[in-house]
Order: sequence, then C-alpha cells, then structure tokens
Amino acid sequence: MLRPQGRAGLRMATPSALEGIRVLDFTHALSGPYCTMLLSDYGATVYKLEDPGGGDMGRGWGPPFAGGLASFFLGLNRGKYGIAINLKDKRGAALCLDIVDKMDVLIQNFAPARWSVWVWATRRCTSVIPAWSTAASRATDWTAPRATRRRWT
Repeated sequence: MLRPQGRAGLRMATPSALEGIRVLDFTHALSGPYCTMLLSDYGATVYKLEDPGGGDMGRGWGPPFAGGLASFFLGLNRGKYGIAINLKDKRGAALCLDIVDKMDVLIQNFAPARWSVWVWATRRCTSVIPAWSTAASRATDWTAPRATRRRWT
C-alpha cells in the first residue's frame, strides 16, 4: 500500500509496525497532533477530525505559511486524512459515531470540561470495540481545581 508521507515522498509497500490500526484524531495544538503524526509515521491510518468552522488552531500558527496554511500545521499533520464534521449538529454526531465504529484508537487533548461534551464518543467506543484504546494529553489534570472551567467553547 502506498500513501503520501511528507518529506519522504511515498511510503514503501513493506509492512509497518502499526499497519492496519485506525486512529481517530480529535487533537489540536501541539502534543496531540505530534502523537498522531508519530502513529502515522509508524503505519497507522490516522483520520484527523476538525470542526468545519475553523479546524485546528495550529492552522494559523505562523509564519512561515505554505498555501495559506501554517507550515507548523502541515508538518504535524502529514500523512493523515482530514475530516470536517460539525459535532454540534445531530447529523454530524451520528456520522462521527459511524466513523467511531470503524476505529481502533481515539486520541484527544481537550480540556476536561470541553471533552465531557464529547464523552459520548468514548462511551460508544468502549461498548462497540472490546479492545478499545483511548489516550489523552492535556495541560490540566482531570482533578485539578480549575479542570471544570470551560474555555474555547
């Protein structure tokens, strides 16, 4: 299987450590996209899910820019498939659940208060996929005094 892979051109048809693993990427900024970039580099198929109204905040972090997108964003999201879904819309949420049914891993790095809005995705995942894996990377601990504060909503 050949697929785009950033600076390296095309990935060779040799098996990779994570080939066949499907990752749904709900991440933004730096830590999450870097994590899923590494998973993609090791052969996982990564689907980056973004809001159609603006997407990842990293899209505007520059200069430098290439084709209107920050090079920072392009570098961290190489080798991923992009999906834009409005999760606040019932049809968008239903579509997301259909996608979740086909994934092996979900990775997110929202603040705890923000992720609680989307926790339905994790509940769905654990009920559909017995060996479901989730990972979270954030600056705020779930139990920190300000963890429930809502920002960027």
